[in-house]
Amino acid sequence: MTDPVTNIFENNGDLEYKGAESTISYEISRRWTVNGAVQWLSAVQNSPLQPLINGLVPENTPKWLGNCSVTYRPALVEGLALTAGTSGVTKRPVNPQDQGYIPGYFLYTAGAGYTTRIAGHRAFFQLNVDNIGNLRYWNSVQTGTYGIGMDRTFKFNTKVDF
Repeated sequence: MTDPVTNIFENNGDLEYKGAESTISYEISRRWTVNGAVQWLSAVQNSPLQPLINGLVPENTPKWLGNCSVTYRPALVEGLALTAGTSGVTKRPVNPQDQGYIPGYFLYTAGAGYTTRIAGHRAFFQLNVDNIGNLRYWNSVQTGTYGIGMDRTFKFNTKVDF
């Protein structure tokens, strides 16, 4: 970190991370699946020689992160899977002195996948849209540099087994 007094980038103590995380995936029926994950994190800077940061939260460290999604496989089109989900992060300190915070955010995603056989080979096609709402957000901050989150993104993947 950059020492707030000397303005030198250096090792200045230790970081202590404690927390818990959990994931769940539940198949409600053959057609519906729900997935979720949550993480709680307690992080503290142990820097006895630098009281301006000792006991504070390290920069860019959220207290909570999480995501959830639901997948539906319609009977009408065998091999099709439709997924919608969200992920979120709580606010994070912008520097080791916790002088400000970048806000938390929620992003929404949707996707459609299709599995079939082509000439006897298994084929998979996937289209995803990330950040559906085209939210403008800071996704990170490190040593005074802010990371800009991705705009709405379309991704298409295909896989054929030979």
